[in-house]
Amino acid sequence: MRIQIAARQCEIPESVRSRTEDQIGKLSKYEPRLSGAEVVFRTEKHLKKAEAVLRVHRGEPVVAGGEGGEFKEALDYFLKFQERKEAIYYASVCYKMLGNKEK
Repeated sequence: MRIQIAARQCEIPESVRSRTEDQIGKLSKYEPRLSGAEVVFRTEKHLKKAEAVLRVHRGEPVVAGGEGGEFKEALDYFLKFQERKEAIYYASVCYKMLGNKEK
């Protein structure tokens, strides 16, 4: 999977950059068709923001973001939201598949 990381009006520590690559890579367990991600870190006044566009093969891109006092907080917020969203989606798909088999 191709992951692009950019910084706008700020600098990203190497630890945050490597954590971003690791955590985005782990999202493929929820969506195996995940083909790439573009993550942008930026600073607005006192907030650090992380925004990402996740590319899914033959699907609509998923856009999400998070914010916090540190880049790590912003990234964690985004990832927790994304994991919950993917888990809920797959639970509903599995439920529908099981429901169709029982009929």
